[in-house]
Formats: sequence, structure tokens, C-alpha cells
Amino acid sequence: MKTKQPSDEIFNLVKSFNKAEAGYFIQYINRSRIKEGDEYIQLFKLIRGLEEYKESEVKSSFKNPAFLKRFAYHKTNLSTLVVDSLVAYKSSTTVNSRLHRLIEAIDSLREKQLYQQALKLVVKARALALHYEKLFLLLEINNIHRILLNNSTYVNLGKLIEEIYREKRYLLKKIENKDSLTYIKDKVQVMYIELHTLKTSEKKEELEKLMQEPLLSDENNALSFSAKLIFNHLYSTYHDLCGDYVKAFQYRKRIIELWDMYPQMKTEYIIRYRSDLANLLTKSITAKTPLDFDDIISRIESISGGSKGDNAVLFREVYFLQQLYMLNNGQFEKALELNPKIEKGLKQYDNSINPMRKSGFMYNIAITYFLNEKYAEAMQSFNSIITANRKHEVRTDLRDMSGIFKIILLYQTGKHDLVEYEVRNTRDRLKYGNKLYELEQIVLENIPLLIKSKNQKAVFLSKLEELFSRPENKNLLGLEELIIWLKKKL
Repeated sequence: MKTKQPSDEIFNLVKSFNKAEAGYFIQYINRSRIKEGDEYIQLFKLIRGLEEYKESEVKSSFKNPAFLKRFAYHKTNLSTLVVDSLVAYKSSTTVNSRLHRLIEAIDSLREKQLYQQALKLVVKARALALHYEKLFLLLEINNIHRILLNNSTYVNLGKLIEEIYREKRYLLKKIENKDSLTYIKDKVQVMYIELHTLKTSEKKEELEKLMQEPLLSDENNALSFSAKLIFNHLYSTYHDLCGDYVKAFQYRKRIIELWDMYPQMKTEYIIRYRSDLANLLTKSITAKTPLDFDDIISRIESISGGSKGDNAVLFREVYFLQQLYMLNNGQFEKALELNPKIEKGLKQYDNSINPMRKSGFMYNIAITYFLNEKYAEAMQSFNSIITANRKHEVRTDLRDMSGIFKIILLYQTGKHDLVEYEVRNTRDRLKYGNKLYELEQIVLENIPLLIKSKNQKAVFLSKLEELFSRPENKNLLGLEELIIWLKKKL
């Protein structure tokens, strides 16, 4: 496995800054009056301007021999300063930081026995925490409020204390409610990651048992904004597993409706909001359901802050969805035009892309080459999925289907002597993993027969089309692409 070098770390750190954070770093250094402050600002700017780190190029821009002599030390020191400036910047902008500062101010006033002033800040902190549903911080504020009231001279103190405890019980109920929904959601998500679509009665029974929890009977049972998001995410994943992509899309659409109902949350949880927008597009494509594609893309793009991390997110979401959209609408040549850009982006943003999403990119690249009859490139791309050596580096369903396409490509490119071995090996592996499903069986049975008789293509196609005619198989991985390939060859 490739080991990160220190230069990679400082490069990735500096490039992760958006425009506002970069501007703040320069202010931070100037305020700090560090001896080599000008050189650190110069080094920061030089690194931000690079597409890839080249130390010789950076060093050549410095005329200060003393700075260059201790260049390794200064890189390490720059890294520390960059992180310190980021912490300082975030502490002035995030809701959590504002609340922590208010709580510290309240504690300071309490220590000086200035209880009335402290109570005024409690009201301010509580309103802010409620607005953004900061449940754990609300609990802390609730406890501080109780302590302050016990040191005050209110006439209706008993009634106020009772209200404090009533609020505390409700906050604990909200936290437990969200935690219970999260637990079920995570269990269902694990099934999705491992299987993507349920194909055995045992797994379906396991899923249905999870979904019998009374908490899941109505969205109103979810007591907070976050809990409602989790509720709808859970049901979207559930319907994905069951193959009902239209219902999965409807729950994803409901998630965006919730974000629009709580606009303050969009700025507080930017990454989650952006991810939910992208997931809505994905579900729209999968369900073949109309959606204002350009509007959602523009929403995703408007969130970008211009940092390497933001650019990685835009690449990860927009390019993936654009290519998927083109493939689903028969625009194979346009999808092919994206392959070089996507392959470049996968290298450029390697550390910023989840392995599961990366495997999705790789699979779409392979399918795009396949549908454009670029068989050598398709074989190379499918092999990169098959040979990935870490357990969670690729989705298992993509790895298994890549093995099926490898057999197709061996047949297509005339390497018939290898087909029998791959068929036998693939059948044994899928059977051992209880994943020898109907599509896989049809392919493994018919490809060897194609070698013996070209007339078998019509039989092969009819079996695939019959499989596709069933509603639950409309989005079966690989099926539609195999039908397109066979139709071209008849």
C-alpha cells in the first residue's frame, strides 16, 4: 500500500482550504507576527497554486538561503500553523463554536456569582441551540440553567425547576429516538452495502423483521429534523433493497423537502445536504423518474467553496451522475467522452473519494467502454474491479458482475480457450457465496453454447428479455447492457 509522504500531507492540507479559509490564514499569520511570516505566506500560496506537489519547483521560488536550509522544518511548521488557523477560523463561524463560547461565558459569570447576567446568556444559548437542534448542547445548557436557577431569587422557582426537568426528559427522549432510528438505519445500510439488492428469501425475512419496529410506522414518530432525515433515508434504502426504486426515489425526494423546510440546516450541515441532493439525482436515474436534473446539479455546484475538497465533491457527485444519466438514456458516445476526464479525476482526488463510490465510477467507465465496443479498454477496467485486493475496496455486486462481463469479453474477443475455465471458476465462486442468481446462471449457461453455435444468440437474448420483462428486474445490474450487446450482434 502506498504510504503518504509528509509533502503529500502538507499539499493535501493546503489544497483543502477554500477561498475564505485561505484568506483567513494570511490574516492569522500577519496577526501572529511570526519571524518568517512572509515566507510562510509565500510557501502557502505556492503550494495552493500547484496541481501536484513538486518540491524543486517550490524551492526555486525562494531567495532566502536560511529558509531553504531548514526547509523540512518549515514545511512541518507551516502544517501546524495551517491547522491552528483553521481551528481559529472555524471557532468564529460554526454554531457549535458559538455555543461553546456562550457556555464558557456563562460559566465565567456564574463563578463570579453574576447569576442574572448568566441567565440572559442562557436564554440566548438555548434559542441558538434549539434553532439548530443541538440536542447534547441543549442538555448541557439545561443543566447550567438549573444550577443558575437554584442560585437565584425567583418567586416561582419550583415551577421553573419543574419546566427544566420536563425539558430535560424531552431532550433525552429525542436523543433516544434518534439513536433508535440510527441503529435500524445502520443495520439496513450494512445489508445494502453487502448485497445492494435482496435476492434470497432468508435476507428478505431478515430485513422485514427489522422494519417491524413500531417506531417506523410513521414519520411523525421521528421527533427531530435529524431523526426525520434518518427515517426517510432508512425507508429509501429499504425500498432499494426490495427493488422498488420508485418508492426509494419518493423517500429521497421527501428528504430534500425536509431540508427546504429547515433552511438553516443547509448551512450548518453542508456536506450532508449536498450528499442528499446527489442521492436524489441517483435515485431519479435508477427509478427513471422525471426530475429537474439541472436544478439539482446547480444546487450542488452552488455549495462549492472552491477548495480541493469541494472540487473533489463536485467531481464525485456531478461527473458520476452525468455519466450515469447518459448511460441510462442511451447516450453512449457522450458518456465515452467523459471517461478520460473521470479517469483523471479519480487520480487527482484519490484520497477524497469513498472506495464504494470509486468502484461505482470504475464500473460505469467499464460499461461505457463495453457499450462503445472498446473491448480492450473495457477488459482492463473490469479487471481493475475484479482484482481489487481489499475487502471493502469495491462493492461486491460490482465485482461479481465484472466477472460476468469478463467472460463476455473473452468470448467477444475470440479467447474461447479461456471461457470454459472462467465460467467454471465464476460458477464455483458465486455458488460458494450463495450469489449464483438467475441472470448469472443464464450467462454462464449460454456463453459456452455461443461458441458452438451462433444461432444460440437469439435463444440467449430471449431468456434475458424474459428476465427483464419482470418489474423487479428493471434495474438488475448488468442486464440491460447485456441485452443491448446481444441485439447489436444479431
